[in-house]
Amino acid sequence: MNRPTLKQIQEMVDTDLAIDRTELEAESARSPQIHNKYLRLYTETRNILHSLRLEKSRVKKLKWLYYNGKLSQEELEANNLEPFHHKILKTDMQTFLDADDDLQKVTAKILMNEEIENYLEKVLSEISNRRWTIRNMIEWLKFTNGVN
Repeated sequence: MNRPTLKQIQEMVDTDLAIDRTELEAESARSPQIHNKYLRLYTETRNILHSLRLEKSRVKKLKWLYYNGKLSQEELEANNLEPFHHKILKTDMQTFLDADDDLQKVTAKILMNEEIENYLEKVLSEISNRRWTIRNMIEWLKFTNGVN
């Protein structure tokens, strides 16, 4: 199963958090299922972030060894890398690592998943507030209908 993108999650939230004013009891009962759905997505995203951060550390070490000329021919071949024939100063190493395509790809995945994680945190908070919103809507209907 493919993971939903941020845009797809936003569209799901728009649908799931809409409150049908004519079915407030059913909407109230739906809140725990909605919370569970987004809590699962949040937990999955956090697990992916942990894996990506570990992958970034591994790739960063590999690239550090590569740019310092410390990889054997077998390691170069195993990682599909060509020999690096330049001498890099210590002060320039971070520039090379920052510009490395493989590290940039992992960093981009981390950043996107961090955005999803932050969004899901806000969604979970909003779902908790949803219960109060529904309660307040019910109280308002009672008040406007003259029911104590």
